[in-house]
Amino acid sequence: MDEELVDYSHAGRYEALLRVLRAISVYREPKELFRVLVAELRQAVDFDFVGLFLYNEALHAFENPILETVRGRGIVIPGDFPPEETITWWIYQNQKPVVIPSTEEETRFPKMMKVYKEQGVRAACLLPLTTSHRRLGSLGFGMNRPQTYTADEVNYLSLVADQVALAVDNAMGDQEQRTVQEELNKQKEHFEKLFELAPEAIVLRDRDNRVLRVNKEFTRLFGFQAEEALGRNITDLIVPEEYREESEKLRDMPNRGERVNAELVRQKKDGTRIVVSFAAAPVRAKEGQAEIYGIYRDITKWKEKEEALEKVLSEINALKNQLLQENVALRQEIDETSMFDDIVGRSAALQRMLKEIETVGPTDSTVLIHGETGTGKELIARAIHNRSSRRDSAFVKVNCAAIPRCDEGR
Repeated sequence: MDEELVDYSHAGRYEALLRVLRAISVYREPKELFRVLVAELRQAVDFDFVGLFLYNEALHAFENPILETVRGRGIVIPGDFPPEETITWWIYQNQKPVVIPSTEEETRFPKMMKVYKEQGVRAACLLPLTTSHRRLGSLGFGMNRPQTYTADEVNYLSLVADQVALAVDNAMGDQEQRTVQEELNKQKEHFEKLFELAPEAIVLRDRDNRVLRVNKEFTRLFGFQAEEALGRNITDLIVPEEYREESEKLRDMPNRGERVNAELVRQKKDGTRIVVSFAAAPVRAKEGQAEIYGIYRDITKWKEKEEALEKVLSEINALKNQLLQENVALRQEIDETSMFDDIVGRSAALQRMLKEIETVGPTDSTVLIHGETGTGKELIARAIHNRSSRRDSAFVKVNCAAIPRCDEGR
């Protein structure tokens, strides 16, 4: 646009501002908005480029997402430039505009001025971008030649910056909302997969015990398809008649905000009884609406194995007690039968002989033991020796039949 046709009067500037406001209401995407802003503001203020400089406090870093130029290349802040050395940092902290009529004479921001000079910027006006919700950064106007921005121009650009701040804040809010929604969608999708692929049967029910949702494992375990279960009372579906009173007591616990962990007997669609471990907890899905998650795991086989193991242990204990009793009885019988080493018997004759052994053993008398071969003469001799005063000495046995007769040598 030719310079002589530009209307820099108050009326021209505020007409341009009205057009800016209309543009802000129409264009939600910042880059499109800035292209319109450049065209409109060029009719009110002289500049060669306009840039948006945002400060990310969490990352302690600045972004320059938008730069629109009329002449020249504008300004690009190097990625490794210290944030504290930028003009935007000072504006972010102090919330005041900064006017630089000449980069050659500016002394407040030496490192930034070096960048300006390297990129051909000779004058600038930067204004705070701030809303009632947060500080955003700065809106910068620059010139490729020295330029003094008057107080009226600064005030006018401050009004523009306030409106731009609202537009940017709204755009950032929209982006944040989209990001949050995307994250929620990802979490929901992840939850859906977990819900359907969970190895346990899961039931979501309302406070009136009506089924809101079931997963595939519930169908596999109990036999009810999802469409058969939805809207039905879970008690009517899987709780045997004799366990319903117990079920009602457990049902009240999540309704009071308590968690449930129990082992229960439940039944399948075909009437088969199974033992399950059951966990339930309340979840508030919507405002004022509480739902209950119930998780069932079939432990029937485990319980059968457990009962079989307990039965085996009981049988082992019974056999152990029986063996102990039999051992005690056997020892008692042996003790009653004989008190003499390996001599076992209960006949009257043997009992008389054992008493004689008890009598003669402690004495020094010579004892003659006679009897047929194999009748146990050696056992009797050993018993007498063990009860004599010589019991700590060696017991020497002699096979008399092996001794040659005295007349055999003649």
